Amino acid sequence: MNASAPALGTRGQASFEFILVLLFVLTILMVLILPMGQSTQRAMEDVFRASTLSRNMSQLESALERAQLQGSDSLQPLEWYLPRDSNVLCHFATSASDVNRISFTVLFSKKVFQASGVNIPGCIDDPAALTMPCTRSIILPPQLALQCQQSTTADFFLNAEEKGFNQPFALRYTPPTPPATVATVDFSVR
Repeated sequence: MNASAPALGTRGQASFEFILVLLFVLTILMVLILPMGQSTQRAMEDVFRASTLSRNMSQLESALERAQLQGSDSLQPLEWYLPRDSNVLCHFATSASDVNRISFTVLFSKKVFQASGVNIPGCIDDPAALTMPCTRSIILPPQLALQCQQSTTADFFLNAEEKGFNQPFALRYTPPTPPATVATVDFSVR
């Protein structure tokens, strides 16, 4: 009986060592894989934000073109998704050096685009400063007067801080009535 006792102890020790090695390997994998998974998730969010930025501004450009081509009073509805950490600004010129513009800004969570060497689609910011917010603006030509929320004295600013949401907007185009030569574009929240 004593001869079999050391064999059981050796098997128990081998099982215990196997479990220790397995726990060590799992710990190393968790330390390496978990941060990579979180980094991948942030990268996917940044790609989504960049594509949302591009899509929203393309919709705005198309709505402006359609409104001008129709030539009469027209209302172009826009349905934008505003991702977390983004904002929309409607700004009309207050001085001769200023411009009428509608801007969409997205804040990226990580230097994903910088690490990959890919430029942010539709972003006019300096590619060397990709941790800064990315802003894309539609600058209206001088023959279009901009109103923000039917006001000619105040900009409007809409911010999506903690949670993204769908936001309907309206783009109303009013052609010039003689003798005026400037058409009016009103960008407002519906």
